[in-house]
Amino acid sequence: MEHPERIFPRRALLLGAAGALGSAGLTRLTGLGKALGECVNTSNQTEGPFWVDERLNRRDIRSDPATSEVRPGLPLRLSINVSEITGGSCAPFPGAYVDIWHCDSDGAYSDVSGGGNPNTVGQRWLRGYQVTDAHGNARFLTIYPGWYMGRTVHIHFRVRKFSGEAVTFNLTSQLYFDDSISNEIYSSVAPYSSRPNRSPASNSQDGIYNPSLLTRMAWNGDHVLAAYNAVVDSEVASADPRITPTDEDSMEHRLDFGGGAPRIA
Repeated sequence: MEHPERIFPRRALLLGAAGALGSAGLTRLTGLGKALGECVNTSNQTEGPFWVDERLNRRDIRSDPATSEVRPGLPLRLSINVSEITGGSCAPFPGAYVDIWHCDSDGAYSDVSGGGNPNTVGQRWLRGYQVTDAHGNARFLTIYPGWYMGRTVHIHFRVRKFSGEAVTFNLTSQLYFDDSISNEIYSSVAPYSSRPNRSPASNSQDGIYNPSLLTRMAWNGDHVLAAYNAVVDSEVASADPRITPTDEDSMEHRLDFGGGAPRIA
């Protein structure tokens, strides 16, 4: 396996998200996501009931920092490139805090309890943030998400800007993955193959799924690469400083598992 801190080569960055995937030798490139160069605001989506502001600054989010135990699963390298709309055009958005969090191969989240989730309080795997670089890019090493009843495969993400401790900008949304690759992974790769019959069986059957949030991705059998270009409106944000808001949608789903139907064990 590659070293956890290996980043995409510079040539791949110059080629953009699609180039990054192709240069890694992963030929099964799928997913349209947000087209390269498309300067349109990324859609907000519910954070779900299992957001925890852990303040874990790390690229490799697979382990519990207290025990160093790595969560089992297929390695996933995720690149999120953040741009801001200024003067009607897009430019890199450096210095933004990008958090991601998602379930493990069994469909469980860390550091929460209730709502169908096992009690994992005190464990902090599959959570962390990175600060975007001069190119607006944040990169993570994680595992391919599992599934749980009521939701399609997804990763939650949040983009924030701070002034001291005050949040001056906040975008919360979710990322999605190509159904055909998900189904193949779940049917053929351990530990996912122990529970292959996911439900819903496709993105389109999910009540929250938005095709504009589909990642570009590729899989070579050994690991997955995925990339997404997020776009935020910093001009609106700068005129509306605020703390991280209460997520009203998540309150509607506070008894659900991850913003979907309760998990069936």
